[in-house]
Amino acid sequence: MSTHSEIAIGVDVGGTTTRVAVVDADGRVFSSRRGPTPSDGRAIVQWIADGVRGVVSESTSKGNNPACMGVALPGIVDRAKGVLVRSVNLAALEGRRILDELEEQVGLRVVMMTDAEAATWGEYVTSPTPGDCFAHLRLGTGIACGVVLHGRLMPTDPQRKTHWDMLAVDQSADAAACSCGLRGCLEMIASGRVLEEKARAIGLTDGISGLQTAYAAGRIEAVEIVRGAARAVGTAVVNLAREFNVGSVAIGGGVIERLPCLLAEISEAFTSQRGGRFGSTFVAVGPTRLGDDAGVIGAALLASVASFDS
Repeated sequence: MSTHSEIAIGVDVGGTTTRVAVVDADGRVFSSRRGPTPSDGRAIVQWIADGVRGVVSESTSKGNNPACMGVALPGIVDRAKGVLVRSVNLAALEGRRILDELEEQVGLRVVMMTDAEAATWGEYVTSPTPGDCFAHLRLGTGIACGVVLHGRLMPTDPQRKTHWDMLAVDQSADAAACSCGLRGCLEMIASGRVLEEKARAIGLTDGISGLQTAYAAGRIEAVEIVRGAARAVGTAVVNLAREFNVGSVAIGGGVIERLPCLLAEISEAFTSQRGGRFGSTFVAVGPTRLGDDAGVIGAALLASVASFDS
């Protein structure tokens, strides 16, 4: 990674919510927009373009002129072609030449990346003590994961069609089939979509928010759902620690924002395995610094890097 420009635009397109923000090199947000992600591909691109024009207008009126724009997308991204290859939660954008469309509409250089890459880089760059090897798990509508090894972001392979093997946490014979093609993926246990379904299945009409309330009240079914998700995430953290020798794992995303009890349960589930120690390395598991804004801030910071490794 190398030199950053001062001001950039970040866009984080989620399965549920899309964010646009003007961000400086320190990760500070000057102007932002957020709203529900449209269901139609053309409408999504138009929403982003309109949002960018809005924040650019506000930013330039204050003397801040964005030089480039980063767009974070959930799924597999081919940066060279400027295409979202595959997305479980955003199929409407698959195959669209988003980079070309946006560059034409907003007149800025656009860099595409996965939401995992963006959020991981944002958390890493803004952390005062990220360590040599760092991982970020993002629990949202789907599940995303990114890793920084020795100060360099590990890029996602655009040819890969499934989740990382480390995220296949359920090895039982009846493990649920994931739409990525694997079985037992963390997404089938701890994603926002699945937790919403489980919450409603026990009569919680408020979904994840109701799950937080029921857990706090000690309702057994809710506690079991939360702890089941926590054990699965804990297993994923163990797998990441073994595979990459990471010393720090930040866990965030919309699920953690709405279900904060899950983080404490994850820490307990993880530390119950070898006390959180692998060899001579103690792995610290904790919350993200940027919360649900990690993606939009990281997208801007990553786009402003002059040389983005691919």
